[in-house]
Amino acid sequence: MELSDLNYFLAVAAVENMNQAAKNAGVSPGALSKAVARLESDLDVALFNRVKQRIVLTPEGLEFALKARRIMELVDESRVAVGSKKGLARIVIGGDEALAGRFCKPLVDRLPAWLQQFEISVKSNFAGSPWEALKQGAIHLLISTEPREGFPAIKIGQTAHRVMAHREHPLATDLRQIVPIDELLCYDFAVPHAQVFGLGSSTVSTDGWRDDQFPRLVKYRLDSLHSLLQLVLTGEVLAYLPDYLEDTMGLKTISVSGCPYVCERDIYINSYQPDRLGWLHHIFS
Repeated sequence: MELSDLNYFLAVAAVENMNQAAKNAGVSPGALSKAVARLESDLDVALFNRVKQRIVLTPEGLEFALKARRIMELVDESRVAVGSKKGLARIVIGGDEALAGRFCKPLVDRLPAWLQQFEISVKSNFAGSPWEALKQGAIHLLISTEPREGFPAIKIGQTAHRVMAHREHPLATDLRQIVPIDELLCYDFAVPHAQVFGLGSSTVSTDGWRDDQFPRLVKYRLDSLHSLLQLVLTGEVLAYLPDYLEDTMGLKTISVSGCPYVCERDIYINSYQPDRLGWLHHIFS
């Protein structure tokens, strides 16, 4: 059983898609298929069920993925322990798209210098729940807005959402400093299809706005934060975005009266059983 085969298997297990795993690993789908086949032959079990164009981990595959991650973690720990510079350990950080993009660097800046030598891998897409990925060891740290019981957490920041517009949008060029909510709701908004800001409450929309209390004119729903921001930059629509995007994207915050709700969130890094890895224990001790 080769370590390279374990790495390739874990790449496939992380996304349950051979083509995407090949892209992530920088190898051909054929190389991954052969690695999985060698492991299945060695173990005499099926690690994946193949259904049409999809592959899904079998119960045996799920159990083996857990053990394989532990093996690779132990290899990385051993390399660090002896001061090896070959194949430096990798820290895998997960989180919703906007959170990962904004808070990954502050998280890394908190690490001791020797940990910052590690390769940092950031994941925003998961085959299932990111919390399950954390529990199974597919990621080491998860950036979230809400800690969960059983997952040690450290607060690393805060964010608040604001109505934002391109500086050429009519509300951005309006000389008034505050816009009444009734007038705001006459303008088109763009919102994400899915939650990309780490929001978990069922009382808010995917971007944190209280559409149950103040329904907006939603003209666009987009699959990614990048697409949403590009649309806002055309000046056609408004968006409800985290405050840190105002300066980085050159947007303008629109102050609103008559709406008592503000989406504010604390930001956490979360782990699972950090004692299992020396460097991870260092962060949470």
